Formats: sequence, C-alpha cells, structure tokens
Amino acid sequence: MGANAGKHRNGNSSSRQNFTDAEIADTMVNVPILTNLSEEKRDKIKTHLVRKSYKPGKTIIKQGDKPDGFYIIEEGEAEVRRLESKKSFRSIASLTAGDYFGERGLISNTARVASVVATKPCICQYLSKKKFQELFDEDELAAIFPKRDAVCAEATNTLVNLQRKPRVSELRKSPEQKQRIIEALKDNPFFSQYDNEHLIRIMDAMFLKVLKKGDCPIKQGQMGDHVYVSESGNFRVTACRSDGKVERTDNIPAGTVFGELALMYNSSRNATVTATEISAVWVLDRFTFRRIVLNTSSQRLKQYKDFLKRVPLLKSLAKVEREKVAEALDEIYYDKGRTIVREGDIGECMFIVRSGTAVAQRRGDDGKVEYTSGDYFGELALMDSSAKNRRQATVTALTSCVLLKLSRVAVNLLLGPVEAFMKKRMSRYSSSGSLPHITPMETPKEESHAKKLTCADLKVIGRLGNGAFGLVRLVEEKKNPGKAYALKAVSKLKVVGYIYFCV
Repeated sequence: MGANAGKHRNGNSSSRQNFTDAEIADTMVNVPILTNLSEEKRDKIKTHLVRKSYKPGKTIIKQGDKPDGFYIIEEGEAEVRRLESKKSFRSIASLTAGDYFGERGLISNTARVASVVATKPCICQYLSKKKFQELFDEDELAAIFPKRDAVCAEATNTLVNLQRKPRVSELRKSPEQKQRIIEALKDNPFFSQYDNEHLIRIMDAMFLKVLKKGDCPIKQGQMGDHVYVSESGNFRVTACRSDGKVERTDNIPAGTVFGELALMYNSSRNATVTATEISAVWVLDRFTFRRIVLNTSSQRLKQYKDFLKRVPLLKSLAKVEREKVAEALDEIYYDKGRTIVREGDIGECMFIVRSGTAVAQRRGDDGKVEYTSGDYFGELALMDSSAKNRRQATVTALTSCVLLKLSRVAVNLLLGPVEAFMKKRMSRYSSSGSLPHITPMETPKEESHAKKLTCADLKVIGRLGNGAFGLVRLVEEKKNPGKAYALKAVSKLKVVGYIYFCV
C-alpha cells in the first residue's frame, strides 16, 4: 500500500499508483488458476487489477450481498465464514496467498452465501464485475474456474453443501488406523513421493466419514476436491461412455487411496464410486492438503537455509544464492548399511549430509573416507569430464542418514561461485585411485563480484520472458550501469501448484 492510497467507506484501502506491472505479473504467476492463460490475456487482466488492503477482522465480501468483483489474495490470510444465526457463524475454509474467491457469484449472478473476512493483514488484487465479465467469455469461465465447494462464497445449483470443519471425534484415530492410512498413502504413486513428515500431517488431517449403501463419494463428471482412503466396507467403480453405456467396472477394497487426481488436476471425475455396503472412508480436501504441503515445505525450507549456513562448501555464497540452493534440495533418508551411490554407476546428482555418517571406498583400495553433517560427495561424476559421468567410489550409509540431494542441473545453475573450490578438491584425487580426506573446516576461498550483489543493488530494465515456474528479467547494477544480468525468479507456490494441484 502506498502513501497515495485512498480510503474506502468500508475501511480498506486501494491503489493503482504504487502497484507496478512487475509486481502484478509476479503475483499472477503465483496463482495456479491463471497460469494457463496466455500472456496476452494476463496482460489485459493486470491493467484492470486494483490492489486493496484489509485489516484483521475486516469483511472483504459479505454474505447476502450482490457480487461486486473477483479477488486474488496477494499477501495475508482470510477466512470463509457462513452465518448460521444472527450471532454465530461457521468457519468453512482458510485462504492464503495465491487463493482466489468471488468468481462464482459473478458466473451465476447470485448473492454471496458466505462472507470472507481478513484474519491477518490482507492484500488482495480486485477485478470488478464489469471487467471480469468483459475479459472472460462463457467457455473460458467453464474451463478456468472449477465449481468449488470449500471456498466459494456464492450459491449455484451445481454445488454441494459448503464444507464444514471436521469434529475432533472424526479426526481421532487409533494407532492401527494411523498405520493403515500411512501404508495406504505410501503404496499410492501420488503420495509415495512425500516423506514421513508430510504423510503424518496428511494422515492427521483426514477425518472419518460413514457412508450408507448406495452413497457415491465420487460421481463421474463432477469436479473433485477430495481424496479418500477406504477404512472399511467395499466400493464399486463404474465408468460410462458419453452414450451412457458402462465402459468398465472395478472394486475398491479397504485400505486403498482413491480420488487423488482431484489434488493434481482441475478436471472432472472420470468414474463414479459407489458404496456397496455400509462403509467408512478417511477424507482430505484439496485446500487442507495444499496448506499442509506449503506449511511443511516452508518450515523445511527455513531449516535448510539455516543448515546451509553451516556447510563449509556454501559459506562463501551470498544469502540469496544459498536460498536458491535450499529451494532446489530434495531430502532422502537412507537406512544403516544401504548403498547410496555405487562405483561405476552413472551420476546425476550430488549429496550433502544433513545428519548421520556415510563412508566412501573404492574397489581394491583399503582407504575409506567418512562423511558427516555438512560434508558433500558425488560431485566428481558431474564435473570431471574424465570421469565420464561415472561414480568413482561406492558410498554406504554407516548409520541412518538424512541426505540433501542436488541434481546435475541445479549444480550447474547454482554452484558456479564455488566451482573453483570443488575443482580444487577434485584435483586431490590421485591417479592411484586413493580418496582424499576432506576436513570439515575447509571452506571455499574463491569470491566473485556478482555473489556480493543483492536485489537492492539491481535495477530492473525489462522482462526477458517467463518460464514454466517464474519470470526472467533483464537487470543492471545501479552503481555500474551497463553491467547487466539475467535474473530468474522461481515461484515456490507456482511449482507446487503445477505439480500437485490446481486451485
């Protein structure tokens, strides 16, 4: 909000003067629902967006009011509330940066059936009803905006009842039930990519729902916002062709995940799932899943940033460079005795030890090297052309290990400032095949001018283009005009939105 922002009667402020095209573009890239629009369409939208700010407790849209516009949360948090009596309301969903609301009333031309209230200082981008209807035709609206039940604040005859928060009794699980849910999630290709911390939080958020015989938690053709883990009973899966003829049938036994595509794609269900007897399922909605992934990932990212400060290899990197490395890391767990890399295999990544101890040894060589927290290995196959991308030693977990993996692409893009140090260490591998001992106190001595720069030292000249996960801008040094760089900004939210879900 700038000093020029004008006050509205409802107490919020709005401004276009201090809202630059670059800021608008950045925020729009972070909104999964807008990412599939053409750049031309996004450019049209951004010229009509107005930034509005709301203090905690301020109502952004009010239940019963006529729809006035479409909102995208840029910063802060808000809550969707349904008024149940004159003095009480029910909380339906929480909204954070990148979430949007208000489109359903504009599409169906109906009054708001819920309120959205700022719970923290909240900044929204607002598109008026008139401009919304001018910019999106009927086909675009059907393709872009799903029929959501959890966060929409408008009524439409295609929507189910607004989602309520589960009761404590519905969230309660026995140790055996927890184990069954975790095992079901691990056996599912979509959830198997998550580590134990993510899976435990996903399991904890699931609530129990009992279904009668004939109930259909999933119906073919409807938009999906929930994933299920069958607890008991049995389910029949039926898929029909456009002419109504049954194309295939299947059964879902207890302990199976189904409906997970709703968390990945903004598309309708491709089959109907019907309970063939009294059954129970554990349920998770898309927005709770999204919040768990983002919150857990955000906490983990902070931990990575703090840890990388203590890694000798990366000490000479600027703060922003270490943060980029942190965002590119994948965490992998290895049990004691498990082989991490095998001599002679093709190498596509390097590792940093976060915790535990690993040991490296070459064939025919009695010498061993131990790697502990802060040490790294695996870089030789990526950087030494004479190695022909092959691992030069076998590394085994001496104890249970947590490793941070950095891909070949990430190494090439992000570790340029410490490349000289890494090559210096590589030169110490003797021709006899022995392994060098790397002391944990070794730190890179090489420095570069670019690594000392911060974003505050750079001036944006223009945009070079936008990729799948962010923007690339042409920038130059403020104190050294003409010294230009290509600055790439990758949106973490955009990556998560692309891979796992579309809001």
